[in-house]
Amino acid sequence: MAYADYTYYTEEYLGTLAEDTFLRLARKATAYINLVTGGNITEEDAELDEIKETCCGLVDIYDKFENGGDVASETNDGISVSYTIGTSIVKTEVQQLNEVVELYLGNTGLLYRGVGRC
Repeated sequence: MAYADYTYYTEEYLGTLAEDTFLRLARKATAYINLVTGGNITEEDAELDEIKETCCGLVDIYDKFENGGDVASETNDGISVSYTIGTSIVKTEVQQLNEVVELYLGNTGLLYRGVGRC
């Protein structure tokens, strides 16, 4: 079970992914939340908007990873797309994931000490 459902993702978080993509990635996002919190999320904690927002944010990051990363440039007629993955300017995947985690869970007391220092 994921910490956020598709209704929350589309109506509260205002996400735009298709439901099947969201459901698949939400399970992965939930596993990451469990990793960084040491598996200490209670049923009561799972209802917090901070947990749901984290799940949704991680879903969007995972979707970006699956689709080649950040777009550096794109043309319309020639259908040419360049991605920034591999450049020194782009944050690593772990840095991007931890940025979302710290944004939503940083002040909740749910994180293990040291998260975000990867």
